[in-house]
Amino acid sequence: MLRHPFFILFMLVFLFSCKEKTKAPVLQNTAATASKSFQNKAMFQLKNNAFNSAFFFFNKSKILSESIKDSANIAYDLIQMASIQQINGDYYGSKQTLTEALPYVKKNALYLASIYNFFGIADKELFLYEDALLSYQMALKIATDSVSKNSPLNNIAVVYIKQKKYDKAIRILESILNNNESSKLPLSTKARLVDNLGYAYFKKGNLNHSLKLLNDGFTIRNQIKDSYGNIESNLHLAEYYSRINPEKSVQHAQTAYQTATQFNSIDERLNALSFLISTDLSKKNIQYAQHYVRLNDSIKRIRNNFKNKFAKIKYEAKKEKYENQQLRLEKAENLVSLQRANYQSILFLLAFIALFLILIYIRKLHFDKTKIIKIKTAYDTETRIAKNLHDELANDVFQAITFAQTQPLSNENTKEILIQKLDNL
Repeated sequence: MLRHPFFILFMLVFLFSCKEKTKAPVLQNTAATASKSFQNKAMFQLKNNAFNSAFFFFNKSKILSESIKDSANIAYDLIQMASIQQINGDYYGSKQTLTEALPYVKKNALYLASIYNFFGIADKELFLYEDALLSYQMALKIATDSVSKNSPLNNIAVVYIKQKKYDKAIRILESILNNNESSKLPLSTKARLVDNLGYAYFKKGNLNHSLKLLNDGFTIRNQIKDSYGNIESNLHLAEYYSRINPEKSVQHAQTAYQTATQFNSIDERLNALSFLISTDLSKKNIQYAQHYVRLNDSIKRIRNNFKNKFAKIKYEAKKEKYENQQLRLEKAENLVSLQRANYQSILFLLAFIALFLILIYIRKLHFDKTKIIKIKTAYDTETRIAKNLHDELANDVFQAITFAQTQPLSNENTKEILIQKLDNL
């Protein structure tokens, strides 16, 4: 059955418009898997104190999480990056990183409390004690249970000690330790609280009570083999004995220095050296002083290098992200141009086909019209001929009848004429 040409044109347009796209979208789980892989690498590097590599992989994970708008992982990566910056003394840089994390943790109380706690640590180390208190109080306000409140409360107490507000610090620390749920505290947390309480009493001048608490914290840390925590205990005991028993002060300071060296904890090493310089009056004193100067100069250079490296990692990551965005934009523009060219080609082809079909249709109309005219002309001609024949025949018949009626048929000649007329008919 013959199809109307415009029906064929419509089917062609429909087929082109229904053409399946061949480009598959990038699956989100691919980016999520890659992001998690970078996080695992970062944690491995962090455990091995490879801070540059850990920072680099956390930043890589963050960028991938941004591409799939995974707020939780973005916040986690940024908090870890800020923590690494603080470990290496880049407190201003850590505050910038924490500020970057804030928009991603609006609905996550745990991460938000952690961020404000880190803000407080940075401000405390920068001697911005009032700012540190505000940050710790924000973390305390956000914390949802008594256990998560302990860390900011302890940090607030530490700031009060640095501000010489010993009574406030003591009240906070005792309120935690005398709480009904204090038995649920991890031993490492309890040791830290007891040690800080003992140090607060020592700074206030209550030597007997402070020594018991300092020794209790020291004992708990030894029991659970918290070597890193014992650095702080040894430093507090070294300060406690610095006036009443210099020899014992030197022992604790040396132990703190040795442990801090094992953990590569520069600030604690410097603190231990400062005690040794002020307390140990032996020949080693000069050696301690020289070592302190070298170490202090070295840590300044190292921390400046870390700051520059962290800033460079962030800058290069942003640059790479921008370049990738530019490449994606150019690729998208090229794809649009290619699609536009394809559509133009398709439209040109469709227009050509439409024109071809229209010409065929017009030609068919012309052919049909010409055929109709020919048929009509032939019909009119045949009708006119038939009418003429009819008229002539009628006239001949009339003449033959009239001849027969008016002429005598007995005459042979008349009969022959009549027969001739009849033959003519």
